[in-house]
Amino acid sequence: MTSLSIILVQKLYKEPLFARDETQSYGFGLRFSNIGTNEEMIWHSGSTPHFQNEIFYLPETGWSGAILTNKTHALEEEGLFFLKQGIIQILNGESLTDFPQLKPSIPVLVTVVVLSTIISSIFLFLKIRYGSIKRPISWFVFAGIQLLITIVGTLFIPHLLGVPWHTFRLFAPDVAFLCTVLLCLFAVNGLLSGVIALKKQQKHAN
Repeated sequence: MTSLSIILVQKLYKEPLFARDETQSYGFGLRFSNIGTNEEMIWHSGSTPHFQNEIFYLPETGWSGAILTNKTHALEEEGLFFLKQGIIQILNGESLTDFPQLKPSIPVLVTVVVLSTIISSIFLFLKIRYGSIKRPISWFVFAGIQLLITIVGTLFIPHLLGVPWHTFRLFAPDVAFLCTVLLCLFAVNGLLSGVIALKKQQKHAN
């Protein structure tokens, strides 16, 4: 592809939509990275819950590539970038870079929070059944915070990810399940805290 035709392609595919930042633009499904440098790339990627792919073209060298691979989790998509970089390095005759190992930090973090919330739920249940209840206003505030977290989390997680809940469940079922359990536990903790506050208030009334 000549430099003139590359300019025409860039003009055709970039202008109708928008530039994501100074190095990336998006239009009609093609993306342009590192524009104006010897690392310029025209590419596009996509995925389903169990499959991911990417095509790329390097105008500087004329190399093109297509990657088709299976996928079991949305968090694996980051690995596709490093796979592509390794292929490009091989095509350019360069030595391979040691790419970072992907760690399941998000599922581990969510699991820890879920377990902590379960312990909190057990504590609240035992508090209702056996414990002495003090300062009902504090429990009312705690209940309100927990229920607010449940509502905000339910609405904010899809906004944060940019996808609805059903898509989240398709592409990352384990993390979606843990997040759902976590929100349910916050709701349960909020209700239990409300019960504690009401019981204490009733004791004061009596």
